[in-house]
Amino acid sequence: MNVLVMGLPGAGKTWLASRIADHFKIPLFDGDAMRDLFGNWDFSIQGRETQMKTIRCLGKITDNCVASVVCPTVELRTILGFHCIIWLNTIERSVYNDTNEIFVTPTHKECTHFVQLDKHPTKHQLWLAMSKCHEEYTSINLMNMIKQIRSDSLTW
Repeated sequence: MNVLVMGLPGAGKTWLASRIADHFKIPLFDGDAMRDLFGNWDFSIQGRETQMKTIRCLGKITDNCVASVVCPTVELRTILGFHCIIWLNTIERSVYNDTNEIFVTPTHKECTHFVQLDKHPTKHQLWLAMSKCHEEYTSINLMNMIKQIRSDSLTW
């Protein structure tokens, strides 16, 4: 299953997605890294669509992956087509007004598994996020992830 960790710039997407990717040994497709790699710094809707299509294609190559991308509209999330969304609702506004203006709050109707994490999520909320998003993981894997998260700082 492919997991989208989304939210406004500065919400902590890369922080959480990198820990998920490291723990489960799955590829991470980070929005900024993808823009660097492919030279796509176009933040228009068309530029964002291109980025989502690129990440979608990369996600189809792997059995499981995690992407950390702003993904501000329903249409962009539809293009990406991931079955699990973790929405980091940790900040009210980003420093990028153009992104703030087009950002549409995601809902559970957009995917099979939806989790919203607000400011300062607890370790239990992070555990629930992964257990809801990836039913294939065993309880042992989830417990190992909890142990790893407990050893990490939960500051954004």
